[in-house]
Amino acid sequence: MALDNREQKIVDEYKRKMEEKFICPKCKGKKSKTHEIATTGSGLSRLYNVQYNEFIIIFCLGCGYTEIYNKGVLFGRDAARDVVDAIFG
Repeated sequence: MALDNREQKIVDEYKRKMEEKFICPKCKGKKSKTHEIATTGSGLSRLYNVQYNEFIIIFCLGCGYTEIYNKGVLFGRDAARDVVDAIFG
C-alpha cells in the first residue's frame, strides 16, 4: 500500500497523537514509541515476498507492551484492493 504525501502526513499525525495520549494498560507508563511495519500474507504473496499488510505499532518504553493497528483502516482500504494495487501498481 503506497501512500501519497497527504496520506503519509495523516499517518505521521496519527502516530504523534498516539504517542501523546498513550498510557500503558500494563504498567501505566506514559512513554511510548511508534513504528510502521509491513508483512506478507499467505500463499503467493509469501512466496514472492509481497508485503501488502501494513501496520502501525505502538509500544511502551517502560515494559515493552505493544499494540498493533492496521494502517489500511485509516483510509478505508481492504486487503483485496491492496493486493490488486501491489500487482498492477
